[in-house]
Amino acid sequence: MKRRWLIFLVFGLLFAIGAGNRPVLTPGIYPVQPGGNGWDQVVFDKKSNYRPGIKYFTAIQPSDVRLELPKERFASFSFGRFSLGSAGTEYTMVIGSQNRYFFDTLYIDLDRDGVITAREEVKMNERQSVALGYTVQELDAEARLTVAYRTSTGKIVEHPLDIRLIFYYGKFSDEPMVFYMVQNTTFLQGTGLLNGKPLSFALVDGDGNGRYNDWGDDFLFYDKNGDGKYHFGKESQVLNPLHDLKIGQNNGIYRLIVPVFPAKIGLIAADADYKMADFE
Repeated sequence: MKRRWLIFLVFGLLFAIGAGNRPVLTPGIYPVQPGGNGWDQVVFDKKSNYRPGIKYFTAIQPSDVRLELPKERFASFSFGRFSLGSAGTEYTMVIGSQNRYFFDTLYIDLDRDGVITAREEVKMNERQSVALGYTVQELDAEARLTVAYRTSTGKIVEHPLDIRLIFYYGKFSDEPMVFYMVQNTTFLQGTGLLNGKPLSFALVDGDGNGRYNDWGDDFLFYDKNGDGKYHFGKESQVLNPLHDLKIGQNNGIYRLIVPVFPAKIGLIAADADYKMADFE
């Protein structure tokens, strides 16, 4: 009776979230590990609609942050803060503007001690700069940041993540506007099976928060044509927890198992027992 009740519940969940987004991988358990070039491996077409969440800088200095910077170099500072992982890892950054039209220096509190020093400058690369009656500036920066995760057993573990920060500066009036996006370029890659043949895939942190199991936001990319790239429009799917799959002549409901930072992912029968610790 309990098993029948579980099946009805699972079907209800499938109906609620939609079962059309089906994994390409054959059911099984697959190891994953950091590798590749992250978002540089992704090919976007004109119809691709992906953009991480936008965050805004503020001119207000956080009360728990102290600057030890050459303030005489800058006309103003702006501050931003973002969280990563699942155990309270938070990074604070400050950008320095030498004039009212452009900013050109980025510092991140890399050791998270509440003091931002000149030694914590992170190089930025300018993508675009326009100044024709108004100002638009686009830059990016890359940093390897240590991120803490809480496992299913309560243990805290740390992993390094390659983070790309994309900055946009716009001055259309007297008040400039600076916003940014956080992109986690650390893909967790593995080799799975598709119709009995090896298939390269990647688990992708789609919303840039350092976690890999956000249903509806994170992605599974797969190199179906074997060209070493992930074509966003044709070789990606949004993570869903439950899937109605046809395996051979039989249909079954399968559960996708993804810890917050996995060592393995699994596609197993929905009513099968499992321990999340076995996948961490």
